[in-house]
Amino acid sequence: AMSLLVIVLIATVLLPRLLEPGVGAATIASTEVPIGLAAVAGIVPQLLIAGAALVAGRHAVAQLKRGRGGAPNRLRIRLRRLQWAAVLSQAVAVQAFGWLAVVREVLGDLPALDELISLLPAIGAIGACWWAAHPMEKLLRPALAGRRRYVAGELRNQLAILGVPAILAIATLETGDLLATRVFSPESPMAWAIVPGALLLLMVFAPVAMVRVLDTANLPDGTGRRMVDRVLRDNGLSVRRVLVWRTGGSLLNGAVVGVLHPWRYLLLTDAVLAMMSSDSLRAIVAHEVGHLRRRHLPWLVVVATGIV
Repeated sequence: AMSLLVIVLIATVLLPRLLEPGVGAATIASTEVPIGLAAVAGIVPQLLIAGAALVAGRHAVAQLKRGRGGAPNRLRIRLRRLQWAAVLSQAVAVQAFGWLAVVREVLGDLPALDELISLLPAIGAIGACWWAAHPMEKLLRPALAGRRRYVAGELRNQLAILGVPAILAIATLETGDLLATRVFSPESPMAWAIVPGALLLLMVFAPVAMVRVLDTANLPDGTGRRMVDRVLRDNGLSVRRVLVWRTGGSLLNGAVVGVLHPWRYLLLTDAVLAMMSSDSLRAIVAHEVGHLRRRHLPWLVVVATGIV
């Protein structure tokens, strides 16, 4: 569900490009909405959502302390709805009030920076929901990390896994498009080489950025590591590194990051390694291997490029 939320959130800043080709060069003069109203639409609703989340969190903790055992689930549902409200509010601000155009007018049409800045209020509201959830989660799991570390971890593990590659893709392709249209003439061979070159750079640097943004460490030698290596070897595949994706035990997941072999990583969350049986772990690794054998990652890059 969080993956879908992140995809829709990113789509809110890509829709203007899809609906109106060339919108990247648009200015606020092209909209009929005053700059101040557009800024209010982009920021104020997100502040209200963040405030509602904090109120809901305090109310749920009080209910739990009074013995109402359903409070945690009710809070999680409310906070997820508020996170979706943040995404919807972002979409309305961009499409109806020209929020992205306002940011562009102030900053200029800088590759990915205008999109990222316009997303920050919504990201802040989503993060506020995790901030509000922490006291409740701490009561249920005393070993949980501190509040700031918990929220930072959720932002990294829930948003960054899709958000970082998307922002890098936007930045890389917008830079390539800028070079192709403003630096080289359209007839120049260099102009035709810009986009393929940008894609190659993206495939190299996006995986490297991902494993640094996420909290990862090398999977140490042992039974689990030997099993992973054996599954990869039996399928004629290899990765640059096998990594533990440290989530504080909050995620049961695995992932393959990187299309090109020299920059390809296999990630297994700490919860998977701690809680799954050997057979279950083998199945998770085999699932990720299936993505590689079926060449899902190159197709994902093609689809993402087409959208951007």
